[in-house]
Amino acid sequence: MKEKITFYSNFIILLFTTFLLGCSDDTIPPEPKNEIPIIEIITRIDAVEIITGPIVIIETNIFDDDGIVTDAKLFVDNIETKTLSAPPYIFSWDTMDENEGIHIIKIIASDDKGATTIIEKQVTLSNSFTCGNDFFDARDGNIYKTVEIGDQCWMAQNLNYKTEEGSWDYDNKKENGEVFGKLYKWQTALEVSPDGWHLPTDEEWNILEAAADSKYGESDYKWDAPFYRGFDSGYNLKSTTGWNENGNGTDILGFNVVPGGFLSAAYADGVTVFNNLGWSAPFWTATRTRPGDDQLWTREMFSEREDVLRLFESSWAFAVRCIKD
Repeated sequence: MKEKITFYSNFIILLFTTFLLGCSDDTIPPEPKNEIPIIEIITRIDAVEIITGPIVIIETNIFDDDGIVTDAKLFVDNIETKTLSAPPYIFSWDTMDENEGIHIIKIIASDDKGATTIIEKQVTLSNSFTCGNDFFDARDGNIYKTVEIGDQCWMAQNLNYKTEEGSWDYDNKKENGEVFGKLYKWQTALEVSPDGWHLPTDEEWNILEAAADSKYGESDYKWDAPFYRGFDSGYNLKSTTGWNENGNGTDILGFNVVPGGFLSAAYADGVTVFNNLGWSAPFWTATRTRPGDDQLWTREMFSEREDVLRLFESSWAFAVRCIKD
């Protein structure tokens, strides 16, 4: 009997010990998996050929959800060209001495736990620009459609390059700039074109209008007159959508004039006054009305008209349409 009691006593002790061990919290849970850094290349460097010469700005967004990005490196054809240790992660690539053809751009980001992320883009460089191709503005990565009209090569979109002073989006809304381009003071307009392009002269606008007009040719004296000129050049240059009161055009040349309006006042306290979105499209030329004068000749198209207004201005902000050098 004594042996039986001892057996049961030992069995109970064993069960109790097993229970205690099972409830023990000594087991160390595994460390959470480290997330790798995230790289987003904002500049569309692989969307179009890039002309060699300028410094290409490559804007990226690099972050780590569960740690810290310690560095981000830019490689061009496996050669390290730049290391950044803190945001903003904006790289610059000098293409002056690069060869024409395909190049591999690689960005490597590392975090504080030793994880790395690699992203690659294939970029095409060209030594010369072919009109009709999209143009890549190396300064900010904007891409513009272009069109050949006679002997001229024009951008088929308004310039949307942001300057420190003298440029605005209509109503100060970025989305308007993406559709209609920026509005520029005349001093800024004279200097804002990218390399290889310029603000068109009064005469270059005359040639364009004549090419679009079905009645008056380039040699017609009417193109030297101020105010409203031509027969239907405005109608044929305007875009086929976006104009108020059925004011759309035919856009037969692919020039695509959109009704981006203008800025009529910008005050020191930041108050701005915009007018005519959907109704008119005014542009600067590079030609002064008289040598040394602050007034520049302008062009403007209207929803309710088919011709083009040639006038002059000095204080408002208008759109810029660039022409190839």
